[in-house]
Amino acid sequence: MVDCSGEIVNSSQEQRILHVLLASWPAWVPALTLSHVSLQYNARIFGLRRRGWQIESRLQIVKGIRHGSFRLARPGDFPNPKNKDTQPQSRLFKEERHRDDG
Repeated sequence: MVDCSGEIVNSSQEQRILHVLLASWPAWVPALTLSHVSLQYNARIFGLRRRGWQIESRLQIVKGIRHGSFRLARPGDFPNPKNKDTQPQSRLFKEERHRDDG
């Protein structure tokens, strides 16, 4: 349901950010636009990524000023599946067994 200002009623900030990203794909959405939904838009983007949405980000520097923007990598899949080509990361440290582990 949408109210008279165009806002989605009874939706979370993550849902509203996802709606903005879906509506504007394939265009990039400026971080300033997302800040109108949530001042902590990076936390909401992080939450969406943890749920499996692939969200691209870019940073452009124009006349010394940084401009961030976001977009969905591949809309149409819910949630966007991660690339199957990616290999699991190797461990940072060797997994050693402790003498009490048996």
